[in-house]
Amino acid sequence: MLLLLPLFLLAACGNQNENPRQMVAGENSKTWVASRETNAQGDKQKLSNAEQGQKMIFYANGTFQIQEDAEFQTGRWNYNESQKQLEVTFDDRQDVKEVFHVQELENDNMVLHASDGSTLRLKPE
Repeated sequence: MLLLLPLFLLAACGNQNENPRQMVAGENSKTWVASRETNAQGDKQKLSNAEQGQKMIFYANGTFQIQEDAEFQTGRWNYNESQKQLEVTFDDRQDVKEVFHVQELENDNMVLHASDGSTLRLKPE
């Protein structure tokens, strides 16, 4: 479940006329699901059943929730527009900030690049 989080957090803005925070979270909230994953070498990786069932909900107030089956994780998120980075801090691990480079960010597509070189493509639910 945490493997997808770093990938959710980084995406580059594809449309400069739109507010990136609104593209991530919508007017109130937006639910994203994984559609494709690649490893550091760019090879496509099969999404596990857990990854396929995982949902990440970004709220416009800067909070997020990750849902996997009946389990939930919560925290705070921020989009650093100048660096094109998605920063995530979990409520139960506030001393750790996950930072992802956002390679693409559109209303219907987000591609996050993790520090290990892997990428995750997300689409709205």
